[in-house]
Amino acid sequence: MREVEFFQHEDLQLIKDWANKPYNGSDYHQEIGEQLKKNPWTKTKYWCHKVANNTGLQHEVYRMWLTQGQKFKPYTWAKIYDDEGWTKEIFFTVGINEGAKKPFFHIKIDYQFESPKELTVEQDELCRKLTRDDGNYRYEKRIYPSEIEEYDWEKLIEESQDFIEDHLSIYYKIVSEVGQLSLATKGRSKNKLSENTRNRSSSRVTSGRRTGGVYQIRRQHDEISERLESYLKENIRNNESVDAERLVGNKPIDIVHEKPNKFIYYEIKTYRKLNYCVREGLGQLLEYAFWNTAELSKPIELILVSKHKPTQVLKEYIRKLQNEFGLPIHYRQFDLDENKLGKLI
Repeated sequence: MREVEFFQHEDLQLIKDWANKPYNGSDYHQEIGEQLKKNPWTKTKYWCHKVANNTGLQHEVYRMWLTQGQKFKPYTWAKIYDDEGWTKEIFFTVGINEGAKKPFFHIKIDYQFESPKELTVEQDELCRKLTRDDGNYRYEKRIYPSEIEEYDWEKLIEESQDFIEDHLSIYYKIVSEVGQLSLATKGRSKNKLSENTRNRSSSRVTSGRRTGGVYQIRRQHDEISERLESYLKENIRNNESVDAERLVGNKPIDIVHEKPNKFIYYEIKTYRKLNYCVREGLGQLLEYAFWNTAELSKPIELILVSKHKPTQVLKEYIRKLQNEFGLPIHYRQFDLDENKLGKLI
């Protein structure tokens, strides 16, 4: 998608000035509609496309500037979601909101509360409970016009990505909890909740199941997984095994290396920032090892793998978990350029 000019104050003010005004079909109103479509809506589409592309998620945006009641919309919006789950009606959004006093950029977790096709009445009510506090959005970020001078596409896209990556676990938890409600309301489609969505809080994916291409985060996960599996298999002994996506209980682990005296669980994370990989990966490894898991015949070693070079802060953090809490946690970098697994930390 070709780059477009960044948002101007006039884009936000145009949304504010025409918010909720009745549309009469006149040439003047058609001209305003074209301005809305060409400027704030097209820029919102570009914003959404870039954020979704960089986070490995799917997106949808329709430059529809009229409400069903034939009024000018008091916002622009585009949704970003994981298309491997059971529903597209719980999502992140980016866009412009008219605001009570002044318009602002809005990034949030939301759901399809107007004419949903997949959510039941009960699920709709639960979505509201999980995403709202007294009518206000529970998970949101606002950027006001006074701050626009400090922003360009790079900064807005990066902060939007940060918001999504910070809230991915919450998003998956909401999707899972809502999906597990039974369907009792006629007129809505069947619940398609999959085991993959129930268990996931990471970027795990099977290539080819996505529509719209495989994005960078997902592609890197697959690439590291395949190379790591090959690397380990080239270096194992006859009495050892290496298995990708091996089930332990009902939990698929990226790679399990079984030795005569222990199991080694490898979890791969490919977020843009090291701390995101650590935040998601370590919790997942601990769940695999200790949450509702039958006692194993051998000790477990847990290794988080990412493309990032370990920092001194990470080394100190891992050593603290090892020494003060006795956790069998480690970190190793996988260098894609060198096709090499780094030193165990």
